[in-house]
Amino acid sequence: MTPRQIFTAILFFTLSYSSKGQQRLELMETNISSSDMEAYAQSYLWVKNWWLVTGVVPDTSKSGNTFSPKGKLNTQAIDSLSKIFNKYLPVDIMRDGNLVPRINFTVNKRLKPYIKTSVYEINGNTAKLTGLFFIEFDVTRHNGMPDVRNIYVFDPAKTKHLPAPVAIDAYKRKATGLENNLVPPPVRNDL
Repeated sequence: MTPRQIFTAILFFTLSYSSKGQQRLELMETNISSSDMEAYAQSYLWVKNWWLVTGVVPDTSKSGNTFSPKGKLNTQAIDSLSKIFNKYLPVDIMRDGNLVPRINFTVNKRLKPYIKTSVYEINGNTAKLTGLFFIEFDVTRHNGMPDVRNIYVFDPAKTKHLPAPVAIDAYKRKATGLENNLVPPPVRNDL
């Protein structure tokens, strides 16, 4: 192939790939320091990919995390939260929706350690908030991960969201190593 043919093939692939489906931004805000974030990120992934998406809380013997003794969460509450969560963020979006994680670190130490996640659909110059959830952590730990104190799921239609240019800029920003680690591997079904 000539260089021109290679360039044309790459351009065609890029244009056809970028036009398929929605692009999604998983924008996380947290008051956890970047140096402590790895353990919290693991707990976050368990909560997001298991507790909220499936309504299942794997046992800590299966390497999972658990509820904080100071919180009000239990398996019935997780089942209810999962149903609300899936109303805004269906399983296919959370598992196969090509979410692009980005983290904004804040210095708000008045709150317990938390990760607030806003999921945006990006389409050209528009950005639409499709889901918002908040996970509050505790100081107790299981399997090296912080226990979960509380989870809140919000109706995106009743929530203030970022202007489209701000969400698009976050989406286009180059990922850090930590953000790349938040892209989930294929989810195991044997837990």
